[in-house]
Amino acid sequence: MRTSIWFLRVGQSRYNQRRQFMGQADAPLTHFGQAQMQAALAMIQRQRITHVYTASQQICREAAQMAAVQWQSPVSDVVSWADQDMGSWTGLTWREVGRRYPAEMQARMADPINSAPSGGESMAQVAERVMHGWRMIQQRAQGQRVVVVTAGLPIQLVLCALLRVPLQTHWMWRIDHGSWTAIESYSGTPIVRCINQVPRIDLNE
Repeated sequence: MRTSIWFLRVGQSRYNQRRQFMGQADAPLTHFGQAQMQAALAMIQRQRITHVYTASQQICREAAQMAAVQWQSPVSDVVSWADQDMGSWTGLTWREVGRRYPAEMQARMADPINSAPSGGESMAQVAERVMHGWRMIQQRAQGQRVVVVTAGLPIQLVLCALLRVPLQTHWMWRIDHGSWTAIESYSGTPIVRCINQVPRIDLNE
């Protein structure tokens, strides 16, 4: 039995535009982010998607609703697919974090997996809940084609787990805004169909 899971990295937000840590903050898609979502959805519109799962952030819900309209499919919020909670770093740039929280920045550089911003999550904690979400999808969506709308990090962490590479190497998977990463599961055995498939965007159309 084949299960197809299409991961959609949500489009650009104003945090992304300003190179700020967004984490789990709420923010709408920018005009360009909306264009990214429209192009991404058009790219796989012939897929018979049966359900859309989404992180509960505003930006992900907005993209998920666009997907639900295209396929006339239900949408479910799943907390497991949320981006990393960046705590006190939310809304700050790397430079600002370095000035305000130098000890936390040093800890992050020394141990990026187990360190966490004050009031936020470590990457190890994110990986644990993301894999819980992956197992849940495997159980609920057997034999279906589903879309998961989330941020880049959860997609990278799934790839690390399935391909059995260390979490420290997650940054080696390039996952662009508005891109597709698809994994097909055959009775629990995963096969990677594509990674970071990005559609062409023409803002003049």
